[in-house]
Amino acid sequence: MKSDSFENFSRYKEIVNEKLTEFISTFENSSERIKELVHYQSTINVSKEIIRFNNSEAHALKDKLLEYYKLVKEMDFSVDGNDFSEIQKQKAESRKRYQKYIYPAGSFLMWENELSTRLPIRFYIFIGIIVDLIVYYNFSKDFVPLGTIALIGIGILFRKRERNEKKFFEPFK
Repeated sequence: MKSDSFENFSRYKEIVNEKLTEFISTFENSSERIKELVHYQSTINVSKEIIRFNNSEAHALKDKLLEYYKLVKEMDFSVDGNDFSEIQKQKAESRKRYQKYIYPAGSFLMWENELSTRLPIRFYIFIGIIVDLIVYYNFSKDFVPLGTIALIGIGILFRKRERNEKKFFEPFK
């Protein structure tokens, strides 16, 4: 990948850091529902990591993040907690914003950096069931779901470690 000028790199780093600081101060005391709607932790993680890259692809992704910061700053998150259809509409819009603005940068970082994916527990359950079925049909007819139990435990440990390191990206929302 072609490296861009140092001036471009410094300018983007300052702008993204400034907008990230503003984003954190705006949403750090918000409710969990609002944090989920703005993808609070993923946005922070992606922003902190993307500023380390100095190439045209990374700069385009930084521009998308800057657009995202502007978009969520102007949004109104007030909704009646009992209005289920409005809550679902907000979640759907949130997923669209995630796919358009955050996912491309996170995907880039998964390949270029040590940003790990945060797989859902359902993934570990599914793989565990497959392992148990293989064991059941090929080796033993005594059914004990050891594979499922072991993989759920592994999944929980991985998620706990990632949460402690705060270097994760959730592409499977």
